Amino acid sequence: MVDLDVRYYPYVDRKGAIAGVVVHARDTTKALRSANALRMNEERLNAMVELYRKTPELSESEILTFTDADANILAVNRAFSRLPGIARVK
Repeated sequence: MVDLDVRYYPYVDRKGAIAGVVVHARDTTKALRSANALRMNEERLNAMVELYRKTPELSESEILTFTDADANILAVNRAFSRLPGIARVK
């Protein structure tokens, strides 16, 4: 599926009469998909932050990670950072 931004403008001749229509179409598929992916990641991150706020004991005792759909780690809690062999990154 392709998303298009389509705009129509009147084509005016030298006498000022409308002689036709100019159609301008732009492919917005990539931009919309990127915006949707960003929105989904923000929703997931907000859900994780809410989980921390509602259950503060999790941030100290339970190991939590937050990943994207490709299993890339987006965020971790302090307990994860204390695992042996894990370097702390700010």
